[in-house]
This record gives sequence, structure tokens and C-alpha cells, in this order.
Amino acid sequence: MAPLREGTVRLGDGRTLAYAEWGDPRGTPVLHFHGIPGSRLERHTDDRMYARLGLRYVTIDRPGYGRSDPLAGRSFLDWASDVSSLVADLGIDRFRLFAVSGGAPFALAVGSALGARVEGITIVSGVGPSDRPGAFRGMDLTERANYWAAPRFPRTTAMITHAFLGGAAHASDLVARAASHAGMTVAARAVEARALSEQLREALRQGARATVWENVLCAQPWGFSLASVASPVQLWHGERDHVCPLHHAEYVASALPHATLTLRRGGHFLVLRYAEEALRALIA
Repeated sequence: MAPLREGTVRLGDGRTLAYAEWGDPRGTPVLHFHGIPGSRLERHTDDRMYARLGLRYVTIDRPGYGRSDPLAGRSFLDWASDVSSLVADLGIDRFRLFAVSGGAPFALAVGSALGARVEGITIVSGVGPSDRPGAFRGMDLTERANYWAAPRFPRTTAMITHAFLGGAAHASDLVARAASHAGMTVAARAVEARALSEQLREALRQGARATVWENVLCAQPWGFSLASVASPVQLWHGERDHVCPLHHAEYVASALPHATLTLRRGGHFLVLRYAEEALRALIA
């Protein structure tokens, strides 16, 4: 299904930020922060869910992904400035955030910077600060290698990442791995694989430099204090997540002033099964 609308916002420094809207244009505003990599096409495959829940669901290409212009050396807090410009253009004052995986620090940065305008944050399978001792314990070797290589060999890592993530075969493999814990039928797997392949192609439209830089950002100090996030934060995490191990969510929950942690059986692709439940909790 096509989005209600797609558009771009011209930011103060001249960059373009691309977005798409789904659901009810008069509904509760929720901004979706995609993973690493990701794009504005990252969403639940049942697009009707957003209207059913009464959501004005806005998905966004972060800089360097999809149709959004890159920003060299950007920080998590730079994203908060971009989001502030976007919601002003869309006529949105207060809003909620729904972040997946590597979108977590971007959501928390917005919560830190924009304060009471952020009425709630939900993070599913989110990464935590990776500059702390033991951050890579229990993490897949591939993920650990990405964090190690990104700051040391950024160009080579970008080339390898683009080649590895760009194909439909990889999307099918990811969905197959997730399906074992999500109770998905063969038909549902095919739908998810097509959607994931589509959004990954869009994510890598400009190459994989944005992906590599965001891995660098995650592995260094985030530039803001988790204690400064005043919004209520709901963390949902799989007990068998080896991409962002459970101790990441536990650490973040312990550092936030107002956080709850909900555990579910499953791995990193928890959002495939629990997106609607998590969204209902966000707007309750």
C-alpha cells in the first residue's frame, strides 16, 4: 500500500529531509525512527494498522539514507534539530516516538533535547551505549566486527555493507531467521521479505556511508545523558536477541528516569510480532 503522502522538508542549512505519512492524517502523531540501516519505507506490512489505531504515523529518512541529504560528522543531537524542523513543517506540536534497533539513541536524543513535546517513547530491540565495558558481550560476531571496523576502515566497511545488505536474498535470510520466533506462516515470510528488501534498497540508495557512520556513533559517547530524558520510555526486548543483547535494554532502563522494560520470547526481530501491541501501549 502506498503512503498517504510523501514529501521533503528543506532544513535551515539547505539540506533536504524526506518523509512519508501513513494511517489517519488527523490521528495521534507518532514518528518512526528506523534501524541501522533503514529508510522511510520501514514500517509494519499491514499499513492499515496505523489507521485502525488512530495514528498519524510519520516515517523519516535520516541523513544519508533514502532521499535525505547526508550530513558529514552528524551527531545524535543533530537529529533532534532535524526532527524539530520537520514537525514544525508538518504542523505537529506534541508527538510520540517509536524506534527500532539502531533508532534507539536517536529517539532518546530527541527526548533529551525536545523535552515535554515528546509525550512518550517506545523502543523495540534497541541498542544501548556501546562505549561501556562489556557492551559487546553476547553480541553476534558480525555485529561486533561492524563496530570494530567502522571507525578504522570506513570506506571498505561501507562497500562490504552495501554489497551484503543490498540483495533480496539477504532480506529473505533475515526474515527466515526471525520467523522461527515470530510464528510466521510461509506466506507472511514472503510478504515481510519483499517489504524488507524494498526498504533496504531505499536505505542504500546513496550507498552505506550513513550506516557506517551510525555504527561509529553508537560505539562512542552519545553526547547526552540518559538521565536527561524526561519522557516515559517503554522498552521492548527479546530474551534471545544477539544483535542488541538484552543487557543493552537493561542498562538503558536503569539509567532513564521513567522507563519500563517488557521482555518477550524471541530474538532481534521482535517488532515483526509485537508492533501493534507496543504501539497500543505507547498511545494508551
